[in-house]
Amino acid sequence: MLTAENLPGVVLELFSDIPIASSRAQESLHAWRTAFPTQPGNWERGAAANCNCSAGNDGGVCDIGLERNDYSLWLELAEDCNLDCVFCYNPWRPGSWKSKPLDAEKYFRVVNSIISKLKFRHVTLSGGEPLMYPLLPELLALIRSRGCESIGMTTNGRSMTRGRLKALTTAGLTHMSVPVHSHQPAVHDRLANGRSWTSAVRALALGVEYGITTTMSCVVTSVNTHHIGQVVAIAQQLGLHAIILNCIHATGQGSGRSDLCVPQQDFENLVMQAQRAFTEDGKVLVGSPPPDQRGRKSRIDRIVLSPFGDVKLCNQSREGVFNVSKSPDTLTSFLAAMKAGSHADFLERVDNCSCHGTV
Repeated sequence: MLTAENLPGVVLELFSDIPIASSRAQESLHAWRTAFPTQPGNWERGAAANCNCSAGNDGGVCDIGLERNDYSLWLELAEDCNLDCVFCYNPWRPGSWKSKPLDAEKYFRVVNSIISKLKFRHVTLSGGEPLMYPLLPELLALIRSRGCESIGMTTNGRSMTRGRLKALTTAGLTHMSVPVHSHQPAVHDRLANGRSWTSAVRALALGVEYGITTTMSCVVTSVNTHHIGQVVAIAQQLGLHAIILNCIHATGQGSGRSDLCVPQQDFENLVMQAQRAFTEDGKVLVGSPPPDQRGRKSRIDRIVLSPFGDVKLCNQSREGVFNVSKSPDTLTSFLAAMKAGSHADFLERVDNCSCHGTV
């Protein structure tokens, strides 16, 4: 069984074929070859956590007084995934949804319409697992051709290779986020319902090698609360400058898993401890805060397009505010409302929100 004590040798073998392309990559990989920390870290170092759910990480939808049109676009490309995480927020699984996914031509057309009418500060490609989407480079090229310079991807990294990452960065990928839920591979793999710890850490190292903005994410559950310090240490050893902590929500795959939930105060304490353990320039960001933090939203900062054509204002919404196949004319009025900041009617249709619970 792999543990913190024997990680250095394992990682050395794991990264043995990665050329050292930059001084930063060289320093990061050298850190892996040194003694790996076995303790959570020095909780007294660093500043207190700054829990801005949507500030700088594209990881949440909390209202922080965004300027009009300061939106991000989140594209859920595929219903398929090569893992089956116990906490996955997606309410659908292959074959279980009542409608069929949009064909590629229509999905591309809707994306083109959205990014042509609204200016986005960031676009994120998600899934399911986005690396299972066959036209990923072509979609990246389309988004970049429309003037979007910040394009990220959330991936479990399981099928990432150097060749694939090179093709994606050439097509326009600038950011990548990969989850690591524990410093113990067995715990991570149990939460992900599949062997993926090694590929996740390797994908993060490849992101550093290729010089794109690479961020580690972690879903905090009752299983891994005592592992967050070591997860932060992995991020430091890889040379990452940010980690996103997400509190588990009892939605989607996680419905009925109250045994995995973490009290709000415990989560907030973990965030502060993680920030103290991080380097001075490292950031600990909150993607999904605890569901206890509820309230009525007056603004949103994200537009989501599901594989089925549902336009949502939060990833964890199930139905969305409308469907482009069932109500094609609504897309025009929706985008106009977003552009004008007069989206109150659409906001009332949000059936679930990661920050504020059911609304």
